[in-house]
Order: sequence, then C-alpha cells, then structure tokens
Amino acid sequence: MEPSTLIASFFDHYLQLDDQEEEQFRDEFSKIPPKEQEEMSQFTTSWHEKGLVQGLEQGRQEGLFEGRLRTAKRMLSLGFAREQIQQATEFSKSE
Repeated sequence: MEPSTLIASFFDHYLQLDDQEEEQFRDEFSKIPPKEQEEMSQFTTSWHEKGLVQGLEQGRQEGLFEGRLRTAKRMLSLGFAREQIQQATEFSKSE
C-alpha cells in the first residue's frame, strides 16, 4: 500500500471531523501551495463521500418540493379548493 493511500485510509477511519473541524481543515488546506493541494485532492475520503450524499439528498428534496409546487399550481388553475390542494401536496397553510 502506498503511503498516501495509507494516510488517506487513516484519516477516513480514525479522524471523523465535525462541521467546525471540517471548516478549520478547509481553511488550513487553502494555505497549502496549489501543486500540493492537487496531489492531496486525489484521495477519496468519507468527507468527500459525505458531501456527495448530502448534495444528492438536498437536490432530491428540492426536486420533490418543485414537483409539489407545480402540482399545487396546476390544481389551483383547475379550480381545486385550497384545502384539497394542501391535502394532496402536503403543503402547510403557510406554504
């Protein structure tokens, strides 16, 4: 196993960072020369995967909301009562 892979594996398994620690890590990482940043960025860690999962979930939630909103507008244009639209789309009264 290459040393770089070993280091990435160590970080991935033993150093679980909270949000504040990740922010600090990013700040410190930005101070490293670009060439070294590029080399270090070759590692896929749980942080990277966690970000991907969070991004996908956020996109899914936004897509679901947009679909519900489109349905509500269509129902409104067809003359459905607001209570029916709210029940069908699961929107709250304020939404």
